[in-house]
Amino acid sequence: MGQVVANGPADPRLRIVGPGANALDLSLSVPASGIVVAGVGARPRDVDYGEDRIGAILEEYRIPASALAAREAMPRPGTLRVSSRRFAKTILCAAACTDRSAASRPLGADLEFVGVDGGPDHFVLFSQGRPLLQHPVDIVTSDGNRRHVSSDAQGRVRLPDEVRGAVMLFAALMAPPAQGTGSF
Repeated sequence: MGQVVANGPADPRLRIVGPGANALDLSLSVPASGIVVAGVGARPRDVDYGEDRIGAILEEYRIPASALAAREAMPRPGTLRVSSRRFAKTILCAAACTDRSAASRPLGADLEFVGVDGGPDHFVLFSQGRPLLQHPVDIVTSDGNRRHVSSDAQGRVRLPDEVRGAVMLFAALMAPPAQGTGSF
């Protein structure tokens, strides 16, 4: 595992319990009430996608036009080589949650959403510590409904008024290789 981190009131503790049936089992100990943020990042790995999977990958990750153009220029059939770094983060409330300061502190991932003033439905998408402007973002609700939106000119993302409850914000970066060959 690459990164396991939590922040919030009274130093919450996040630890990996082990592999679960369908996901990683984690334990989060929260010694005080408030907003707690927990994140887990996998070690970087190289992945090769065969021609039969490339279309689905490009659709799921909604990559920028420059990366799509680089893919179009590749010989067919081909393999899409991707250097994959994954990070999952959750923001949760343990009892009373009036202080949202933990949600506004980045955990340090290369790509992450951070809560901002304005309420629990306002975020900024950061890439390497800077807002990522007008970048594709997906909002996935607990019933599996997926909405395509984008961060705005300041990197902000606001959940639509009708989206409430547990949601997942999803974003991906996929830059074309520098020399036209290599990993995205």
